[in-house]
Amino acid sequence: MIVEMKKITVVSPAADRDDTVRQMRRLGVLHINASREFVAGIDDLIRKKARFERALAVIPEGEGPEEDAEAGDADEMVDAILALGEERHEIHEQIAQLKREQSRLAPWGEFVPADIEFLRNNGVTITLFSAPRRELASFEGRYLEIGGDKNTACCASITLRDEDTPNFESIPVPAAGPSEIRKRIEELSSRLGEIDNELCETIENRAVIETSIAELDEEIELRSVSSQFRGDEQLSYITGFVPVNSLEATREYAKQAGWGILIQDSDPEDEPPTLIRNPRWVRIIQPVFDLLGTVPGYRELDISFWFLIFFTVFFAMIIGDAGYGGIILAGSIYAGVKAKRAKKPVSIGIVLLSVLSIATIVWGAVTGTWFGSERIARSPVVSWAIIDEIASFEPRSAANVQWLCFILATVHLTIAHVWSFLRAIRSRPRLRAIEQLGWLSMVLGLYYLVLSLVLGTERFPMPEYALPMIIGGFVAVLLFSGQEAGKGFVKGMVSGVANFMPNALNSISAFSDIISYIRLFAVGLATVEIAKSFNAMAAGTGDGLFGIAAAVVILFVGHSLNLAMAALSVVVHGVRLNMLEFSGHLGMEWSGEAYRPFREHTNKETQE
Repeated sequence: MIVEMKKITVVSPAADRDDTVRQMRRLGVLHINASREFVAGIDDLIRKKARFERALAVIPEGEGPEEDAEAGDADEMVDAILALGEERHEIHEQIAQLKREQSRLAPWGEFVPADIEFLRNNGVTITLFSAPRRELASFEGRYLEIGGDKNTACCASITLRDEDTPNFESIPVPAAGPSEIRKRIEELSSRLGEIDNELCETIENRAVIETSIAELDEEIELRSVSSQFRGDEQLSYITGFVPVNSLEATREYAKQAGWGILIQDSDPEDEPPTLIRNPRWVRIIQPVFDLLGTVPGYRELDISFWFLIFFTVFFAMIIGDAGYGGIILAGSIYAGVKAKRAKKPVSIGIVLLSVLSIATIVWGAVTGTWFGSERIARSPVVSWAIIDEIASFEPRSAANVQWLCFILATVHLTIAHVWSFLRAIRSRPRLRAIEQLGWLSMVLGLYYLVLSLVLGTERFPMPEYALPMIIGGFVAVLLFSGQEAGKGFVKGMVSGVANFMPNALNSISAFSDIISYIRLFAVGLATVEIAKSFNAMAAGTGDGLFGIAAAVVILFVGHSLNLAMAALSVVVHGVRLNMLEFSGHLGMEWSGEAYRPFREHTNKETQE
C-alpha cells in the first residue's frame, strides 16, 4: 500500500539555518524536493565527485585493507590514479595504431626504411606497391614479388635515377620498419604491465575514495537542502513531506530542537513522494520495479500484489518448461545457501526467483514440458501430472491454451476496472464511477467477441448478450466519463459525448489488449519448439564418442540459449502485460517519485 504523506513546514531562526539542516538530517524522515540548480559552490562539488568516480572506475576490482586514511590524502590519490589511467589509455591507442601499421606492412616482409632512403639518395629508388596479377604480367620494369594472394601481388620495384616509377598503387615508406614497430610495441606493452601493477597497488585506496564520494554526496545534498529555505533575516522555513506514521516522532524532535512546525494535508497541486509498504511476501516483487525504475504516483495505486500474482503466472507460461524451472530453482537455492554460509541475509530477489521457478515447474509439469522432450514427458515419473487438454505434445491443446490466455486477460482487466470502480465510488462525483462499470461491461463483451473471431464461431459462437454489453458499456462511458464535481449531469454528459473519438479509440484498444495476452501462448510455444529443434539436432549427431560429445555440446548450448531468450521474453512480454495493459486500464502513468528522506547515509533501504 502507498503510505499517506503529510506536508510539513519547519520554521527556525534564520541564524540557525545550518544547524537546523544538520538536525533535520539526523531526524531522517523529511523528504525534501531539493533542486541543485543555482546552488553556490555545488558545481565544484559535483565535478570533484565525478573525478573521484572516474578514479574509482580505473582501480581494479578487489578489496584492500580496511584502514582509515586522512581525508586530505584522497585528492592526491585521485590525481595519481587518473594520471595512470590516462597514460594507460594513450598507450592502448598507440599500440592499436602500431598494430594497424604492422598489419599494413606485413605483406612486404622485413625491411629497414633507412636503407631504402640511403639507396634513394644514391640514385636507386625502391617503391613498394601492390598490383593485380593480370596487370602485373605486362609490367616490363624491374621488380621483386614479395607476397600477396592469388589475385594481388605485393612487390618492390627498382628504378634508377631517371626512370619512371611503376604506375601502380604504392605505399609510402614508413618512418619505422617492421622490426622497429615490434620493438616499440614490446616497450609499450612492458610499460602497460608496469601501469597495471601500479594500479593494482591502488586497490588499498578504494575504501578511502568511496568514503570521500559518500562525504561529497552528503555535502551536495546538505547544500541543496539548505538552498530550499525561504524567509527573511529573522526566520527561515522549509517545506517537505513526512509519512503519517512518523509524525509523532517528528513532533517530539521538533520540540527538542526548538522548531516551529506546521502539518497540513497535501494540496492537489502538490507532488508528495511515494512510499510503499507491503507484507514481506508481497515485497518480493520489488526487485522487478527497481529494475524497471518505475514508481507509482502518490495518488495512483500500488499494484504490487496483483503484479506479483499475474507476473508469476506469466513467467511460468512464457518459460513454459519444467526442466528450465528446475535449473532456475537450483540456481536460486545455491545462491541462498551461499548467502547463508557467508552469514548474509537471503535477498528478496532470490526468494522471487524461487517462487517464479516453482510456478514454472508446476506449469511445465501439467503441460508435460521437460526440456522439450516428449520421451521425458511420457515417462511414468512425471506423466501423472499432465493435463491432456493443455499438454504441449497434444495438437488439439493449442486452442485450449489460447482460450486460457483470453480468460487470464479478461480476469486481469476485470480486476483493474472493479478496483477503479471501488476507488471512484469513494470520490466526488460518485456518478463517474459508473464509467468503470461501462468499461467492465465492454471488456466482458469483447471477451466473447475475441473468442469468436480468434478461436472460431463453431466452438465459441458469440452469445446474444455480448453485443448489447459492448454497446451499453460504451454508452455508459460516454455518459459518465465527463462527470466532474461542480458540473451538472447534462454538462458532464455533453463533455463525455464530445470525447466520442478518444473513447472509441480506447474501446478498440481494449479489444486489442485482450488479444495481446495470446503472446503468452505464442512465446511459450516458441520456447517448446526451439527446445525440440535442438533435441532433434543432438539426436542426429550419430553414435560413437564424437557423436555423444557433439550431442552434449548442442544440448548445453541450445538449451542455454533457449532459456536466455525465454528470460528476455519475460521482461518484454510478461512485464508489459502488467505495466501497459493492466496499468493502462487502471489509468496509471507511473509518474511518482520515490520517498527518499533527507538523512545521514546508511546501508539501510529507504523503504524499510
